[in-house]
Amino acid sequence: MFEIPFVKLVPSGTFWTACFHPIDPVVDIDIVLPVRWVDDVLEEVDLELDILRSADGSVRLRDQEVFDHVREAWAMPCDIATQAEETCERVRALVERGAEPFGAVGRVWLSRFLAEVDAPRP
Repeated sequence: MFEIPFVKLVPSGTFWTACFHPIDPVVDIDIVLPVRWVDDVLEEVDLELDILRSADGSVRLRDQEVFDHVREAWAMPCDIATQAEETCERVRALVERGAEPFGAVGRVWLSRFLAEVDAPRP
């Protein structure tokens, strides 16, 4: 169970997913294996690299050392590790620029969701 509401973007065929939060970090991108929907269940394998943007606009990479450990412990294939690292750098640059969907769009989705959650029920 999650204690803080958030909106998660799950694009098809990418090595990332993104969560938009009302508190820091306001954007949290996970570098993942491409996700799959199996019936109504989302299968996501987190590769432990995270890109975080704070409310003040600062962007940082989290868990590089965890990724390195997982890479070695799982004997991660080189092509997967390379794709993960390249995706991480490309997405981090987009987040730093405020490019969509990492700019205003996520905040709009989150605001709509929070308004729906907080709306009085008949």
